[in-house]
Amino acid sequence: TSRVKTLSEAAWQALATDALAAADERREDEESLAECLAKLNPADRELLEQRYFSQQSVAEMAAAGSKSVHSMYRALSRIHEVLLHCIRRSTAS
Repeated sequence: TSRVKTLSEAAWQALATDALAAADERREDEESLAECLAKLNPADRELLEQRYFSQQSVAEMAAAGSKSVHSMYRALSRIHEVLLHCIRRSTAS
């Protein structure tokens, strides 16, 4: 015997509403990130592009920029903090 249970129309509607709200929130977060990335200075944007879009290792980035690996990690950490604060300010308003 099959014990398949189906959701009520109200439950489907609630799930759909929650899914749409989550999608809207994600879209707002992505817009905030894009705005915050645009506010970064060009050198910081370049570091992020190298790391995340070109997928260079931190060691490769450090060697190319004649920097230590430690200083490269510090720079990326600082950029992440700047972006985090910017996004929080943006989503709080």
